[in-house]
Amino acid sequence: MKNAVQKWGNSLGLRIPAAIAAEMQIKRGTPVTLRLDDGVLMVQVARPRRRRRSRFKMSELLARVTPENFQPAYDWGPDVGTEIIK
Repeated sequence: MKNAVQKWGNSLGLRIPAAIAAEMQIKRGTPVTLRLDDGVLMVQVARPRRRRRSRFKMSELLARVTPENFQPAYDWGPDVGTEIIK
């Protein structure tokens, strides 16, 4: 199947025919990766990123709070009327 490269703003764009998009199970907004392999443009559906586990747990961070490094509350002035402070 032949297709033509089009100018889109400062970039170039290539339309993906509906049959190929359906076969690849992609739709508008699907993230893809592009790479060149021996002069051949390869388009691949991007794998979702794994959520990186936080290096710290909240309990570990709170255990590090001491009277020496504890920051006092800051007085921002009187309430404006809609706050509920308990």
